[in-house]
Amino acid sequence: MTTEIKTYSSKSTAKRGAKRAGLDLDTNEILQNEEGRWYVSEKGPVVVEPTQEEFDAYYIKEFGTAHCPNPKCGVHLENGVQDYENLLDATDDKKVRAEIKLMKKEYLCLGCGEEFGPDLEAKPEPVKRGPVNKGAVQIVWDICDANVGERRKDVVETCVQAGINFHTAKTQYQKWFTALKACAKEG
Repeated sequence: MTTEIKTYSSKSTAKRGAKRAGLDLDTNEILQNEEGRWYVSEKGPVVVEPTQEEFDAYYIKEFGTAHCPNPKCGVHLENGVQDYENLLDATDDKKVRAEIKLMKKEYLCLGCGEEFGPDLEAKPEPVKRGPVNKGAVQIVWDICDANVGERRKDVVETCVQAGINFHTAKTQYQKWFTALKACAKEG
């Protein structure tokens, strides 16, 4: 069950609404959302960011060193470092993902844009071998698998007799044939 948050046109109206609802403004705060509307929310815990000295002391204790320079360019790594997996997870843009997949090293220095660290293992792309669900496409692939070596014309005719659209049969035969050639090259 979702609860809809009451929003207000001004901060003062939100404050009055909170008082009418019996909310204590010491434990609640008035915030503005992306659309510019105001709402009442519970105050979260106060987060205190560590100072640079505290941060470096932690790194020295944990890793034996504070922030260090990038081994390739010398830029201090406190400017930011990103790793391959998190970069891929951070975007759904196909163009950006394709560029990220060209990385050869595990880490990317956000200060200079240089890659460093251990080499990434080459992960071969799996060859797709036909559709997953059992529809017209899968039926064509099954008929093609059962008639390997037959002429295309005969296989398409068999598909049409099974109730498959002529153009679907021709298209899927070609996709099946391409996948068959790709599998033969691999194995």
